[in-house]
Amino acid sequence: MFCCCDAGDPSAKTVLVAAANALPEKSAPPEKAVDIGPPQSVDGELANKIVVTVDVSAGTKVGLNVSGAGLNLKVKDIVAGGAIDTWNHEHPDSQVQVGDNISEVNGVRGDPAEAKPYTALVTALKGSQTLELVFVRTT
Repeated sequence: MFCCCDAGDPSAKTVLVAAANALPEKSAPPEKAVDIGPPQSVDGELANKIVVTVDVSAGTKVGLNVSGAGLNLKVKDIVAGGAIDTWNHEHPDSQVQVGDNISEVNGVRGDPAEAKPYTALVTALKGSQTLELVFVRTT
């Protein structure tokens, strides 16, 4: 489940998003981190990327509290027992941390044409049982 809000917008409402079991699963998701190269620039800062693939079928929750951060979703909390918490225990060298940004979900990025550009990411989180999440950590 995701808790999304825009901390910079006093009229914003908190939105809880649970991944839907809308799409059939074709194969088991890979259980490994993917090295996608050297740090890249994000808003003028160097950033490291971590690609995480998790299965959220059978009622499994993603287990993140996030808020909108421009084109991204910023991780505010990692919920114990969720898919990301499990990932962190199984992948100590590529853990997701509070403060990381989700920049992509299943190939979908934030849409700068939208009033709240991160909305496309929230929508993508609801559309699949397998989620490939690209996390960016600025240094």
